[in-house]
Amino acid sequence: MATWDQREAVNLSAHELAPKIDELDLAGPIKLPTGLARPSRVQGSPAQFECRFITSLRLLGNGLMGSIDAVFGLVVGAHISESILDAQCGIDVLRAKPIALMGCYGCTVVDNKFDMLIPGGQRVLLGGLDGSAGKVRQATDTQLSRDAGSQATEI
Repeated sequence: MATWDQREAVNLSAHELAPKIDELDLAGPIKLPTGLARPSRVQGSPAQFECRFITSLRLLGNGLMGSIDAVFGLVVGAHISESILDAQCGIDVLRAKPIALMGCYGCTVVDNKFDMLIPGGQRVLLGGLDGSAGKVRQATDTQLSRDAGSQATEI
């Protein structure tokens, strides 16, 4: 995870370099070994993910503009600093201060967060958003029981 504190090194790592040159060597962060994937982790990043390559997608540029490669991977390992964990052991993005590119030279930092629940109160959808298979199963079973009960009273 690229953070506010690492923004200068992140910017330096954006150099277009020859394939044999490691941009991390140029940018300066200390590389840490990984156990499950080949690329190094970055010391100082509060959330580091080890990923295995799945595929990449080249997005062609417009005219003389260059192309962009979007790379997709499967997370096979995660290293999360306790300093950014909240009471439920989730990542507190306000403490982590992740940064993101917005286009052209624009960047942003996360400095606010809020919740928005899907309207309609569909517990199955809400359970699925937090990644909890148990909540989805429970909500589905509850809904199926209600549906079966309402069909029985209609007969």
